[in-house]
Parts: sequence; C-alpha cells; structure tokens
Amino acid sequence: MIALNFNVISNYHWDDNDDLNSLCFVIALGDFKGGELCFSQLEIIVELKPRQVVAFPSKLLLYCNFSITRGIRLFSIISYVFKSFLKYTKDTEMADTNNDQDFFNTEDLNLKRTLL
Repeated sequence: MIALNFNVISNYHWDDNDDLNSLCFVIALGDFKGGELCFSQLEIIVELKPRQVVAFPSKLLLYCNFSITRGIRLFSIISYVFKSFLKYTKDTEMADTNNDQDFFNTEDLNLKRTLL
C-alpha cells in the first residue's frame, strides 16, 4: 500500500492494521524544516530531511511527527503492508536455511509452491 499525505501532522499512534513482520517507509518531499518523527518508546527524534527514507515497524512503535517550522512539506509518501495482504496457511512450507545444501543435487530443493 502507498499513501500520499499533503503537509499532514499526526498525533501519536500505532499502525494497528499493518502486518506484524513488515516495515513502514516514509519519504518526505518539499523544501521544509521541522516535521521530525518522534518515537516515544525509544526516546528518539529523527530529523526528517527531504528525500530521506526512514523505515520502521509502525505496528510495534508508537510514533508521531512534529509541526513544520519552515516551508511546506509537499507530500509524504508512506509505504506499508496491511496484515490482510499476507495470508499464511497451515500448508505453507518455509525453506530450511540453517542446514548445508548440496547445490549439485537439487532434486529436493524445490518445496511446494506457496500462493499469495
């Protein structure tokens, strides 16, 4: 999913509908100062610069962004994964990556195909 926000300031929140194992990516565009991301649990404030990408687990971290102090943040591009996008079933098999593989004998390397 991608969202475009025009000069939006958000209060503290978690993204409850995001997938637990995904990251949120934020890219801010425009000529501005301020708008820092604040992660209160970590006691960290991230200066959000134009065209910089910040990635974080938005379902797990409480966050907000501060007001713009100069200029206009034209858009924030937010990319995230809704929890309903990735579906897992009891028939889904994952590759075992913790063992040594014989790359010259590949007959057992192909697992059952997982449909997304």
